[in-house]
Amino acid sequence: MDRGNRFFASGKYPDAILNYRNAIQKDTSFAEAYYRLGIAERKSGDATAARSDLGTAHTLAPTRDDVSVALADVDLELLWSDLRRPKSLYQELTQVSDALLAHNPDSYDGLRIKGNLSWLDRNDNKALDYLERANAIRPGQPDLIFTWSQVLFEVGQSARAEKLAIDTIRARPDYSPLYDVLVRYYLSARRPKDAEDVLKLRIARNPSQISYAIELASFYALTAKRPEMTATLERLTGDPKDFPDARMRVGDFYASIQDWPNALREYREGAKATGPARVAYLKRISDTLLAAGKGDEAAAVVDEILKAEPNNEAAMAVKAAILASSKSQDQQQAGIRQLRQLVARSPENAVWRLNLGLALLSRGDVPSASAEFEEAIRRRDDFLPPRLLLAQINALQRRYSQTLAYANAALGIQADLVEARILRAAALVGLSQFDQARTELTALERADPGNAEVQFQLAFADVAEKHYALAENRLQKLYAAPATHARALEGLASLYEAENKSDKVLPLLIGEVSSSPQSAVGTSLLAREYLRLGRYDQALQLFQAMSKADPGSSEIYRLIGAAWEGKGDRQKAIDSFSTAKRVAPTDAGAIAGLADLLRMAGRRSEAMSNYRDLLKVDPGNATAMNNLAYMLAEDGTNIDEAQGLAEGALQKAPNNIMFRDTVALVYLRKKQNESALREFSRILRESPNDPLFHYHYGLALIEAGQPQKAKVELEAALHNSPPLDIKRGLDDALSRVR
Repeated sequence: MDRGNRFFASGKYPDAILNYRNAIQKDTSFAEAYYRLGIAERKSGDATAARSDLGTAHTLAPTRDDVSVALADVDLELLWSDLRRPKSLYQELTQVSDALLAHNPDSYDGLRIKGNLSWLDRNDNKALDYLERANAIRPGQPDLIFTWSQVLFEVGQSARAEKLAIDTIRARPDYSPLYDVLVRYYLSARRPKDAEDVLKLRIARNPSQISYAIELASFYALTAKRPEMTATLERLTGDPKDFPDARMRVGDFYASIQDWPNALREYREGAKATGPARVAYLKRISDTLLAAGKGDEAAAVVDEILKAEPNNEAAMAVKAAILASSKSQDQQQAGIRQLRQLVARSPENAVWRLNLGLALLSRGDVPSASAEFEEAIRRRDDFLPPRLLLAQINALQRRYSQTLAYANAALGIQADLVEARILRAAALVGLSQFDQARTELTALERADPGNAEVQFQLAFADVAEKHYALAENRLQKLYAAPATHARALEGLASLYEAENKSDKVLPLLIGEVSSSPQSAVGTSLLAREYLRLGRYDQALQLFQAMSKADPGSSEIYRLIGAAWEGKGDRQKAIDSFSTAKRVAPTDAGAIAGLADLLRMAGRRSEAMSNYRDLLKVDPGNATAMNNLAYMLAEDGTNIDEAQGLAEGALQKAPNNIMFRDTVALVYLRKKQNESALREFSRILRESPNDPLFHYHYGLALIEAGQPQKAKVELEAALHNSPPLDIKRGLDDALSRVR
């Protein structure tokens, strides 16, 4: 451990870590070694490993304040970096700070941690009180000033915050986070020159840190100073003696702003090296080509890497990603299987998780893809692509709060990224925050009047605000352009529906298909319109032709099933949804539709099996949880499982009256009659004409030994035209009380 301490003191953290681990191997209860190991891991940037080892140190030495504080600092870092704000971390920090202050009311660390937690709770005044008290005990500590200055900026005490930050930087020019605080403030206050000066000052005081020059280049990219950005980066690549990895770092910068040509240029220059360095650059080239959608070129580079290193996992991952993007289902499955194996071997690799997510997304497995994108973000907090993809996914699902969160997170990495700004505007429209959305979209339109996506979003905002003439004008212009024709057609159809001009939709779509018989979008929209209008034979004719052209589309088979259901042929509907599920086993919509049809057909065991399949694909599906719970409760089997499912569904949608009915039915089956009666009576007060609720209340009254009241409720159910699936049970119950 002494050797590890010497390495740590000289900044050689990997060597320190190795020696601390050797010490632990000799004595697995050595708290000091775990403590030192955790601190070294945090210095190396591995907060997750640091938390694990500091947690072990705390378990072994629970009374040591220095261990508790080190663990709390890692918890704070993880808490602030995780947008979900894990409750477990918050609770642990509360316990640590409470313990420190109980032992010593003037504990600097206890007050500092409380200040952070109060700020997290948006209690700025309380946060300021804690932080000021902490500073009085131990003045000018950079980590404290870092938090304190941000709170002061937030509450409008900007002059004091600015002075605190500048004074601390003068005393501790190597404390990087405070430079960032000042830069953010200057940018928000529209003082770009001051922000630039701070970034230059950091470089002057820390000339050997290439990352600071990269951040200045990022600032120039943000403020549209392309020549200054280029000059800053060229100074790095022009000094290979001081910055030997400049080509790699500059290429990574260009890749981060999705400037693929310049990224490739830097990587290709770097690849002129020999040996392992060349292979490292080739890996970057293949990743960049893949990200730029040039799979064939990427494959050629990967083959070159694999010649030099046949077992190179990074190259194998790119090869797997190329396979997964193939049109062949067999190759797709092989690629996904290989990517899963690679992710299992290297779970921290964010790029591989991104590629696996993209492959899953291409097969329609949105939940699994989203999970991989989330994991990619957790592994790499500056990773733009998964944030953009999650914003797009949530926008398609009309989950606009989540869309806004992901778009803002992307803009926190690159504030001028047009794609993220458009997604942000789309989310604001979806949230009816029209003024903010229009401000964003107007600025984007001014910068790039020909950007079609901006025009689409402006049209959608017009529709949302019922400015129908303006929306139609924009969409007609987009409809006239070949590149945006198909999407504008869909927009016009939606516009006419919003205007209650349904009579204009069908002629528009028939005209489109007549003039362009090969128009897949036009054919699909026309088939859906026939389905909506109840013209099932015409819808089926088009959908079946579409399924021949695209036999791998589960969505088309679902639509065919919906048309057969509309025609009253439930068996053919079931067959179509079964095909949809077979084509795409993880298509939640296909499984849900099949389960519902089987339930309505009285094929209970098959229905329950499919609801279970659905919950494997989409574990949070409240409707599936409720429906399975209801069927289990009806059968009187697995009541504990039914209760867990029903209460889980109700927790997700507490006001859903059908979910409440299922929970009450579970109470009834568990002989908890008072709870069942109470809940059924409440439900009936809210919905007095529903035969199902009268029927269930009647059953509860029978169990409670009140046959006359039960008879009244059951006859009320009969009077209100009960559906066939409860008619038999209702007749049986009535025969018991008459």
